[in-house]
Amino acid sequence: MHLLSLDECRTLLFEFSVEGSALSVDHVISVHVTESPGDCELKCYLEDDCMSINTGPMGDGTYYCELSDSDHVLHPRDLENRIGVIYRSVKNFCASSPCSSNERCQTGFTDKGYRCICSAEFKGENCSIEIIGQDKSKPGLSCRDILDSGSSEGDGVYWIDPEKSGAPIRAYCDMTTAGALHRYRRGHGFKSRTNFFSGLISTTSSVICYISGGWVLISNIEIPTTTFNLSFTSHNSYRGIGNYKNNLMVLTNSAMYELCKVLQVTQLRFHCRKQMKRTFHVTSAISKTGWAVVEYFCGQTNELPLSCNSFEVMRDDNSILTSHCNDWGDDNTQRQVGTWGHYPTTTDVDDGRLNSFVAFIGNTSYWHISLIEGLLLCDDNGFEIPWLSSGDFWKIYVR
Repeated sequence: MHLLSLDECRTLLFEFSVEGSALSVDHVISVHVTESPGDCELKCYLEDDCMSINTGPMGDGTYYCELSDSDHVLHPRDLENRIGVIYRSVKNFCASSPCSSNERCQTGFTDKGYRCICSAEFKGENCSIEIIGQDKSKPGLSCRDILDSGSSEGDGVYWIDPEKSGAPIRAYCDMTTAGALHRYRRGHGFKSRTNFFSGLISTTSSVICYISGGWVLISNIEIPTTTFNLSFTSHNSYRGIGNYKNNLMVLTNSAMYELCKVLQVTQLRFHCRKQMKRTFHVTSAISKTGWAVVEYFCGQTNELPLSCNSFEVMRDDNSILTSHCNDWGDDNTQRQVGTWGHYPTTTDVDDGRLNSFVAFIGNTSYWHISLIEGLLLCDDNGFEIPWLSSGDFWKIYVR
């Protein structure tokens, strides 16, 4: 059984009638033979684009019925004299041209009296929203840009061109996961920490919202089987995020710096899960301490950012790490200093800040991915059994 939505129901009022006239055949979309003029009106009901009819006797007791996709209001010069014909039109809610140019308007639908049928490039009530991100020829600047434009179709793959270079890439966008977001009413410079925080405290320039989506997947490690072989190459360009299908997609420090610059990143999200263990899932906070986390992982500073009050805990998190933020880190003099990351070493440079000792409590819980050591840790220390399970993952997003 098919249940009709309100948008599919149609109400027509034939309110204008002229004998001896007909709308030009240029507007006729179909021709029928009916038993009465009333049957022609019924045909008009059933043809969504019908706005008027021409009907007249055929001499054998039947009537010809012409359905038109226009009327005398839209095309007054096309109402012609035709002997024996009756022209009838419905109340036309499309006469005011409520739909964007070149988009079809159908009268008699919805509580507004009309509906707009959008082409593939537009959407929205009046087809006024240009769809971006769905096609290579019309990319968005970012996942957030696509979401804000109204072009999102949910989580999935979209085209983005953050540099407006004419060479867009396909990226995976999480359009549904929520988190606090600083939304600007004016731009800010990526390299200016002062500009970012002036926006946070100015009620005339910005607002903080708890909003869903707009995340770009920039790092992705997924375990397909327990016989998984940890062997991959980090991407040296931010364009490596186009390898979203690869379960071993990671960025080098230089690629991350480049990505943060072109996307004007203001927020990070770290999400790892071991099926048989725990889940670590946080977003960087919209605060001074949260911005310090962004600066560190974007490679703008070597100063280890404070961990406590720098992140928001997501609903599915059940980690040891989030409840013991004071115990994080290593500043090369001692552990448990309450910071993200740890003092840079050669190994860290090879594996990247996004992978090696991202967040950890010594000998207890780690986000740590190391090609050199062959380790994949998510809120564990590598000694817990089972070590890995099919479906375990480490994902990092930005927006």
